[in-house]
Amino acid sequence: PRWYTQSYVVFLALRQHPYHCMPRGDLINAALELDLKISQERNIPRAFRGKTPQNSCSHVLTCNSERYFISFKPEGSRKTFFKLAYQPGSFDSAFKEYEIWMTRLIDLDWPHCFGRPFPASLEKRAALEQKHLKNSMTASSSTTVPSPTDNKENDTPNADDTAPNKSYNPESPSPVLPARHDLSTLPRPLDSVDEKEKTDNGMTIPSHHNRDKPRRKQPNPYLNYIEYTLDELDTSDIPKSLDDILYAAKSGIQGAGEGLFAKRDLPGNSPLGFYFGVPMTEDEFDSIKDNIGRSSEYSIRYRKTILDATDAEGQPWTDPNNTSTRLCPFHYMNEAHDTNSANVLFVEGFVVNQVICWSKWPIRKGDELLVWYGDDVARHW
Repeated sequence: PRWYTQSYVVFLALRQHPYHCMPRGDLINAALELDLKISQERNIPRAFRGKTPQNSCSHVLTCNSERYFISFKPEGSRKTFFKLAYQPGSFDSAFKEYEIWMTRLIDLDWPHCFGRPFPASLEKRAALEQKHLKNSMTASSSTTVPSPTDNKENDTPNADDTAPNKSYNPESPSPVLPARHDLSTLPRPLDSVDEKEKTDNGMTIPSHHNRDKPRRKQPNPYLNYIEYTLDELDTSDIPKSLDDILYAAKSGIQGAGEGLFAKRDLPGNSPLGFYFGVPMTEDEFDSIKDNIGRSSEYSIRYRKTILDATDAEGQPWTDPNNTSTRLCPFHYMNEAHDTNSANVLFVEGFVVNQVICWSKWPIRKGDELLVWYGDDVARHW
C-alpha cells in the first residue's frame, strides 16, 4: 500500500495508544510489533526490514520528516516522550487551528504586506539599492568567479535548502514566518507534483491522486518578502478579514462555476490566507472519502497527510455561521490553464498541515485568483 512507510507505521503505533503519547523506547517496540503484524496479515514485506530495525525506527522519530510527532520531556523525567502533532480526522481541532492561523496572519503579517511605504521610506530604500548596486558592480569587476545565477546547478535546491527548518519556534506569534521574520527561512512553494515519490522505506510509488497537488520543488523566491519595517509603512488601511479582500462570483473560466476574486488590490509575493482541510491519513481517506462527492477534487496533500476540504457528503465545508458560504474562500479558487497564468501558489507552511495561499505578483481589484496544481495531477475533467 502507498501509505505503508516507516514513518506511518510509527504514527499508527502512537495513534493506537489510549493517550496518543509514549516514551521513545516503548514507541519503538510498539511500532516494530505493529509492523510485523501488518506484514503478516497483508503478506507484504515489513517496512523496517534492515539489520537494525530499532535504530531505523529511532531515526524516524529523530528526523520526523513527515512532522507526525512532537517530542518533549516531562518535568523530572530523563525519557523523551512523543505525542501526535495533530488530531487526525477532527474538524473541530482543524478549524480551531485555522482560526488561530488567520488571526495571527491578519494581526502580524498583513501589516507588512498591505502597508504602504511612506515617501521617506521609498527614498531611503532607493538609496540603499543604489549603494548595493554600486558595491555589486565593484565586486563583479574584481573576481572571475561566476555568479550563482550563471550556475545551472543552483536551479535545484540541495538537501539543506529543502530540509525542514530546525530553528523554527512553533511558539512564534506569526503562523507564516519564523520569529523576527527571518528572511532566510521563509516557506517554499509547492506548485507542482512529482511524477514519482520515494517513500521512507526505499520504495518508489506513483503519485496520481488530485490530493497530491502541493509538492516542494523549486528554490525559495521570497527573499524580498518584507522590504520595510512597520515604522516605515502607513498601516491605516490594513484589511481585517478575508471578506475585506476576497469575494466569490461567476468564474471567467467557462464551465467552472464560481470563482474567487480580489475585492481590492492585493500585494504581490505575500501570504493571503490558508487552504483549509481536515488532516487524515492516506488509508483513511482512501477508505472513507475517496469517490465520495467532490472530495478528491478539493482535498490536497501536506507531505503524506491528506487535507480533506469536504464534509461527509464530499462537498466543501460551509461556514458554521453561514451555511450558504464556504468556510474557506480559497475553496472557490479555480485552476489556471498553465503555470504562467496562475497568480497564486500553494506554499508549505512551517506549522504542521499548513498550506499557505501566496500571491505570485500584485493582483488587481476584480481579477480572478487562479492556482496551478502541476503537470502530473489527474484532473477530474
